[in-house]
Amino acid sequence: MGQYFQVYNIDNSSPVRTSMAGKFGEAFWVMDNDTVLMNALWSPEPGYKRITTKSYSDLSPKPVFWRHFSRYLPPSPENYACKGLAQLSTELIDLIYEELVNLEDMACFAMTCQRLYEVGRRHLETFIEMVFTISWAGDRLICFGDYANLEDLPRGILTPEEIGVVQFQTLVDAGRELDITSYYERYDKIFPHLYPLVSLQTRNPDAALHELQAHYSKEYSELWQFWLELSSSGRNKSHPRGRASYFDTTIMGKLIQQSPALNFEQLYSGEYVLRNLITEEYVRGDAIRDMWETPDTWFLERLRFEHVLVFKITWSSDPDLAICYDGPIQVARGAWAGHCFDISGILSVQNTEEGDWKDVSRDILNDIVTVSKEEEQY
Repeated sequence: MGQYFQVYNIDNSSPVRTSMAGKFGEAFWVMDNDTVLMNALWSPEPGYKRITTKSYSDLSPKPVFWRHFSRYLPPSPENYACKGLAQLSTELIDLIYEELVNLEDMACFAMTCQRLYEVGRRHLETFIEMVFTISWAGDRLICFGDYANLEDLPRGILTPEEIGVVQFQTLVDAGRELDITSYYERYDKIFPHLYPLVSLQTRNPDAALHELQAHYSKEYSELWQFWLELSSSGRNKSHPRGRASYFDTTIMGKLIQQSPALNFEQLYSGEYVLRNLITEEYVRGDAIRDMWETPDTWFLERLRFEHVLVFKITWSSDPDLAICYDGPIQVARGAWAGHCFDISGILSVQNTEEGDWKDVSRDILNDIVTVSKEEEQY
């Protein structure tokens, strides 16, 4: 049958779909989910906002033709004089927002009137960015084969305390019957004998946030889908979240927007690099792009950051990857397995104040060329 491989995040249970899910020799050459994974690894420049909110006064053109808009009166002394929520101080409204624990309630509260929205803008911006921005930047990543052995992990990727946790969980799992179905649903088909590593994800201080991100990512891949489902015109009108008018959620969609993610052209323009934060090494996007122009093999025309990452983080106790290459490059014992990574601007590795970074683009790409040539000859 051969062994199967998948990319696994040791620290974070937030779901990110990768292309490596199957036999290495079949999946590696046709991986095509590069942009999604690289955006999960992206470390934006300081100050960059993934979610932005606008004031009602910034709406253009103003939706005066919608009847409902007349009830969103601009703040005025007359508004404050009426009874109800409008009488609450800004501090009390802030406290209400801080007590809301799901996005549906927070959004509906913000749609009550203009004042509640304006007071809650920063709360909405922060909460929506948290649940709709899944980040693997700085996490330990490894592409495990299902023949990997927990007693044969890359040296140094776990602390002594973590090794103790994994060993303890291994003993616990050995003494009871595992509910494999529930593990598969929760942890995206982690190989059963690697379940003890899952316990490390729960020790992350942001574990609750990761669970929340997993919940929303199953329901919505984009923010606009959330607004649609929240409205009464969503795909299922009996859905418990279909509790706001289409016009209200349309306005919210105009006021709260996602900033553009990195696109394919940006990744390979020469402005971005894949960084190994442990070894302080990096691979340039333009070095990968140069391989497309004069490819030695057909595969190099589709070479991406994702291939470079998986090539270096693959790990198994069995060296058989179902590939033709049989040389000194130990693909199944990746030198970067279990290390931390991100996608960052080229200036981050040119600034010596942030570390002594080494460009290893040519070395790694040459190894990939060597392995791919053997595959093409077959």
